[in-house]
Amino acid sequence: MRGPPTVAGMAPEELRARLRDPGVAIDLGACAARFRTVYPGFASAMRALYGAFPIEPDESFADATVSLEVQRTVVGSRLARLIVDGESPFDPMPLPMHPALVEWGLNWTIAYRSHAWLMLHAGVVARGDRALLMPAYSGVGKSTLTAALMCHGYRLISDEFCAIDPHEGTVMPLLRPVCLKNESIDRIAERWPGLASGPRIAGTRKGTVLHVAPNAMSIAARKRPARPEFVVFPRYGAAEAPALEPIASTRAFVKLSGNSFNYALLGETGFLALTNLVAQCRSYQLRYSRFEDAFDLIDALFAETEVAAPIEPARR
Repeated sequence: MRGPPTVAGMAPEELRARLRDPGVAIDLGACAARFRTVYPGFASAMRALYGAFPIEPDESFADATVSLEVQRTVVGSRLARLIVDGESPFDPMPLPMHPALVEWGLNWTIAYRSHAWLMLHAGVVARGDRALLMPAYSGVGKSTLTAALMCHGYRLISDEFCAIDPHEGTVMPLLRPVCLKNESIDRIAERWPGLASGPRIAGTRKGTVLHVAPNAMSIAARKRPARPEFVVFPRYGAAEAPALEPIASTRAFVKLSGNSFNYALLGETGFLALTNLVAQCRSYQLRYSRFEDAFDLIDALFAETEVAAPIEPARR
């Protein structure tokens, strides 16, 4: 029996027509989004970033509907404007930046709406059903290392959001394209040429950005939660000697609570979920300058730890 068509498997004109109405719904794992636009240029970005995702039925539920509009300025230039369920979370941007605007707008929506989960700002990868969380503030190389680990054979769970089930203690995939910035773009492209990605966009508030698509293996497993086993706080530096140093659970708790989108909002539920997460994980500070050194240190963590029982896939 044939499954639903993928974004890349749909003919370009059909995809553009579907984006106009009723929209293209994508299941990201922990949530679903519907994309709509009359602008034909968005279809190529969507094929590049979401090509391997199945398209959900028209009547399927979406946690957010993301609409891309085009407006003209008084001097005749065109701007991209994003509407999410009637709200415009960001100022319009030059039209060539529309793929980044859509990604950032959806990220903003997920961060401020997804309160069924304890939401941490972290990259997450897994070997099988065993997850490694990489919480970090912007600028320390979290997304770069997340993309590199996906290319190294790890399952991508998320680049931006670690969605913890507060009752089960598992992490649910929330698959988004991985946002690379500035120098990290070439570091990844030179090491793994030919990765599926969107356009390189210069002049944004983050500098030059490029989004890398999740791979097919990760997309196929987007409904399968993983069990957190490791919390690794990464720091990249061109002169850093490779090191993986244990840190106390109390320190990990403080760093994680400050890196959560909704820890305070969830109250006791958030406190208990984070307490349980820290108790079940080993926490480390990772310093590295070369991908190979980071791979060796992280691979060794999984090799020395007994494999836990598999987790049943989640049902939506």
